[in-house]
Amino acid sequence: MVSGSRNLRDEAANNPQQRPPAHPHRARDNNAAAILGAWLEGHPLALLAVGNIDPWLPQSRHLGLALADIHGWLGNALMWLAGLHATAALYHHFWRRDTVLLSMLPGR
Repeated sequence: MVSGSRNLRDEAANNPQQRPPAHPHRARDNNAAAILGAWLEGHPLALLAVGNIDPWLPQSRHLGLALADIHGWLGNALMWLAGLHATAALYHHFWRRDTVLLSMLPGR
């Protein structure tokens, strides 16, 4: 985790008005960590068509911050995995010269 973001998170733990709002992500497990972390920190879940959903859990700032850290790690892991997947596909296409990349394209 970037040290600058950790400093902002520590400041936000001491002052709830400085805490950035929760935002949506793509991975299901990462979404669960984000939603639970936001609820445990006392923030509502904002859904476009529904509005705000108030926390269903009692507030626990330390557990919420721990889940926010897990959320960050899962997001980073997902990005690395996607990058490695793309690298492997390009390796197969340019170095091995097989049809692995072509088989992943639509219409094949």
